[in-house]
Amino acid sequence: MKNKLEEMVNDRQDWAEKRLAKLATDYCRLKLPKYYAGGELFPYLGQNYLLTVVVSGRSARPKCVLSDQRFVVEIKQSDDEVQSDLVKKALDKWYRRQAEAEIGQAVERWSQVIGKAPLSVRIRNQRSRWGSCSRKGSVNFNWRLVMLPPDMLDYVVVHELYHLKQPDHSPRFWSLLEKTVPDFKQKRKRLREYSPYLDFT
Repeated sequence: MKNKLEEMVNDRQDWAEKRLAKLATDYCRLKLPKYYAGGELFPYLGQNYLLTVVVSGRSARPKCVLSDQRFVVEIKQSDDEVQSDLVKKALDKWYRRQAEAEIGQAVERWSQVIGKAPLSVRIRNQRSRWGSCSRKGSVNFNWRLVMLPPDMLDYVVVHELYHLKQPDHSPRFWSLLEKTVPDFKQKRKRLREYSPYLDFT
């Protein structure tokens, strides 16, 4: 009887692990964490990482690192600030710093492919869009892009860079985009699945 139970458990282990991974992804996609407490899941480049909070007297300022497949936030407890506020500050700073690096690299890489570079790149706190392009040649990107998988981040960057050549969403724009992103229709559809991330605060 014991051997049969072990066989059944082993047979279902792979299924259970995949199911748990999917549940973790759905949790971050549909119910974004708001409490900034240890054990919460936070997304980065399409992967979800557990948050560990360390309260220490050594660090005057909250700081965050991504280490050993988890976010580790070290804070110094204070009387006038709630712990979750300190954790949020550390995570916000980390995300924005990573956004500048990841998006900056993507812009540089794809500008060479497309043959058009923006006059300036700004990382902003947009709540209704992933990116935008001005007629003067500046591009803006939402810092939350670094929560998305790398291919989706690249899609948004390429999309906005092509607006430097074609400012509207005319047939010519989509034709240009298709040359670089043949599956742009699927990526547009996938991008909508990540729209809850725009509410991430």
